[in-house]
Amino acid sequence: MASSSYTTLQYLLDRANISDSVTSMSAFLDRRDFNGLAEKVFAKDEVTIDYTQLWEKEVYKITGAGQAEIWRTMTHFLTSCQHIITGIMFDDLPQPEGDVPAPQ
Repeated sequence: MASSSYTTLQYLLDRANISDSVTSMSAFLDRRDFNGLAEKVFAKDEVTIDYTQLWEKEVYKITGAGQAEIWRTMTHFLTSCQHIITGIMFDDLPQPEGDVPAPQ
């Protein structure tokens, strides 16, 4: 019978996958590989984007390919860029103890 609780192995895999995704996002952006962003990092389905804490814009829904295209147009004038990602926080990723359910 398979356990439905969140295991230490699954927790470690989740942390590694999240870190890899965030690092890949910055690497694709710095290399100006917007197709890579859309195909390998961003969700294929429509997601909700909320930059209201940064800019006075509305929350919007968009596909990963659409968001990559927005970033392409936002950065087209840059000759180079470098995103350095440090200290990734996992606030919403529960520690696997007892019968903690896996996050959704």
